[in-house]
Parts: sequence; C-alpha cells; structure tokens
Amino acid sequence: CSIAFENEPDEAGLMDRPPRSGNSEFFGTGEIMTGLLSGGVLLAAVLGIYFASLGEGHTEKEVRALAFTSLILCNVGFILSSLSRSRNALQVLGEHNSSAKIILAGALLLLVAALGIDYARELFLFEVPEWHHFLTPVAGAVGVVTLFEWRKAYLNRKKTRRPHSTSMETGQ
Repeated sequence: CSIAFENEPDEAGLMDRPPRSGNSEFFGTGEIMTGLLSGGVLLAAVLGIYFASLGEGHTEKEVRALAFTSLILCNVGFILSSLSRSRNALQVLGEHNSSAKIILAGALLLLVAALGIDYARELFLFEVPEWHHFLTPVAGAVGVVTLFEWRKAYLNRKKTRRPHSTSMETGQ
C-alpha cells in the first residue's frame, strides 16, 4: 500500500499550507487515535457481517467466506478513501495512479481466486453461498467508505471555517 500512497498525486493547495511547527509530533496521539478508530470501524463492519451471516443460518464455511469478503472489500474501500484528504474515493479511483489500481485490482483478484478456485477454497475452508448473499459485504464496504468520506468532508469543512495563523503571524 505504501507504493500506492507514494505514487498518489499531490493534494491541491499543498504548497499554500503553512509549514508544520518544528515542535509538533510527527506521529502523535491524534494519528494513533485516528488509526484505532478507523481499525475499530473496519472491525465492527466485519463482525457485523459475520454475526448477520450466522444469524441468516449460513454454514461456518459460508460465514467465513462472507466475513473474508467483507474484510477485503472494506480494506479496499478504506485505502481508496485514505489516498486523499481532499478528494473522495471515486475521484481517487478515476485518477491516473497505476500503482494504486494494480494493488487494488490484485486484492480483488486474490479474493475472487480464494472464492473461485477449488484448491484455494479448500485451503481457506470456504464455501461459496449464493451470489446474492455477497450483497451484504458489498453494502458493508459501501457503508464504511461512506462513513470515512463523511468524516473527511466534515474535517475539510472544519478546516476551511477555522482562520489560519502561523507561528510567524503570531510572533511565536
């Protein structure tokens, strides 16, 4: 994933932002809390789909396949949403970043292989339920991406409303 992030085009207005304070932490509490919250959202989505699938009466192997599908799809959605702070996931997908597209296509191809190739299915102990049951993991991934995009939009609006002051302007 780091290859995809490094190959991503620069954010609009990047050079218009004031520099970060020399005293600020590079990887501080805020970043750690954001990571934990993001991971918690992904975990909640996968567990929700897992327990919903159990409740629908699927076999253990079908539940495993549906939970694995939701894990992959939610992570792909999270990556798309995280590639930009100013553009949404669909805009990111439409941009020319071949590394990101190759990585995301590879993840989806491996998912299809794990579900579609007999040997892989036996290795992962999967059974493939009817196709319409895969709508639940897709809906879960769309919900996760929507949540992350709403958060991104909220933070961007919050930044535009806040007046910018740099340490040079305040004399500190």
